[in-house]
Amino acid sequence: MPEGGLIDIHLELVMIHEKIQRPMKVGEYIKISFNDTGVGISKDDFHLIFQPYFTTKSDGTGLGLATCYSIIKKHGGFITFESEISVGTTFYIYLPIPRP
Repeated sequence: MPEGGLIDIHLELVMIHEKIQRPMKVGEYIKISFNDTGVGISKDDFHLIFQPYFTTKSDGTGLGLATCYSIIKKHGGFITFESEISVGTTFYIYLPIPRP
């Protein structure tokens, strides 16, 4: 957020009862939401943001979201987002709760 802004982080326990749209197993998950009031992500870039080396910043490496995606996936989780230009972006991370 070049001009500053707010980031809201929210945690909640969610139960996935069946596979609907998300490629997650049925079970309990911690859902972590990160919402910012930044510049937002262009819809043209939606399909690229988790790709290694993709960046819109002149000094960026493009590894941040690709690394997040990889770590979350290796833990059996899922990440998705929604964004609107000039409004902000919300990322949703789902991490399974291990049960014995």
